[in-house]
Order: sequence, then structure tokens, then C-alpha cells
Amino acid sequence: MVKKLLLIVAPIILFGATYKLVEPDILSEVESRKDRVVSEVSKQSKREMEEFKKLKGETLTKATKTYAYYVDPTYTLAQDIPRVDRDGHTIGVLYPKGYTFNPLNYIQISPPPIVVFNACDKKEVSLVKQLTANRPDAMYASSGCEIEDFPKDIGHQMYLVTKEMKEKFNLKSTVSVITVDLQAKRIKVEVYKASR
Repeated sequence: MVKKLLLIVAPIILFGATYKLVEPDILSEVESRKDRVVSEVSKQSKREMEEFKKLKGETLTKATKTYAYYVDPTYTLAQDIPRVDRDGHTIGVLYPKGYTFNPLNYIQISPPPIVVFNACDKKEVSLVKQLTANRPDAMYASSGCEIEDFPKDIGHQMYLVTKEMKEKFNLKSTVSVITVDLQAKRIKVEVYKASR
């Protein structure tokens, strides 16, 4: 019975219809679309670069007087921080929701100062260069000046003032120099009025 069944099925398998492949060769498809894709990528890249050049830091006002203030960086956890073992499994709570701590208690060395100013204002740039003459490690953060307008001879990497930075350091004015006071365990912000 099995032999008879094989004899009946075998001719169908051996003599079934065959068809030519109608799909184009993948390599020739890629080659044919290459120029169009390169053109689109180039256009998109130019658009993104133009948008990038227009970015600017959060806007702050010019200081009308020179003064200083302190910011307390003490933080209260809004949720539990889990304790995790070496395999990545949660095995309890490391710090509970509501735990309060000051991150400055955990650092030994003060980080470099952050200098916040309007990079498009020549008087502020001049003041910043004077303030940081002996601090080559100072970090510069620009307020209200588009990236494409940054001075070319600034001599430092430039960052943008973010909304979070403005809120955390209670920034209102330029020029502001942000430093860490390790003894007081607070952040000091010195605001300088640029000469007019």
C-alpha cells in the first residue's frame, strides 16, 4: 500500500510546474536607488544643520548689579531606588521614597566652574575672559545666543543654558559664575554686571 502511494505522489513532486523569478536582483535595486537616497540624505542633513545652528540657550537678563547667592542642592527622592543584585534582579529597596540627601556630601573635589553668559554680547565675553583667565578648566554656557553667532575666538567649548540648569541654579542673569562650596555644602552663584 505504501509503495503504491509513493508511486502516485512521486510524479506530482517531480513534474510540478516551475516559474522564473520576477523580483529584480537586490544589488541592482540598491544601485538604481543610490543617487536618489544620497540626494535625500544630503537634503535632510542640510535641514538639520540649519536647525542646529539656530539653537540657543535659555534667555537670561543682563545683570544690573554684582551680587552672590547660594543654592541648596539637597534632594528628596520622589520614588524608591531599588537594590539590585549582580544578576540584575531587584532584591529590595536601596533608598526609600522620601529619602533626602545632598549630593555634595559625596564628592571630594570641586568641579570646574560653569560660567553663564551671552556669547553674542562682546562686553560679557570680555568680562568672562577676565574672570576665567586663571581657570582654563571653566565650562562656558551661553544664554540667548544662536550657535551660528558664537564668537570663533572664544577659546573654550560652548554649551547651551538648559531649562533644567536655569531652574536648578535659580539663574536669572548673565554673567553668572557657578561654583561648589564644599565646606558649606552648597552651590555658590556669583552674578557680575558687565560694564556698559
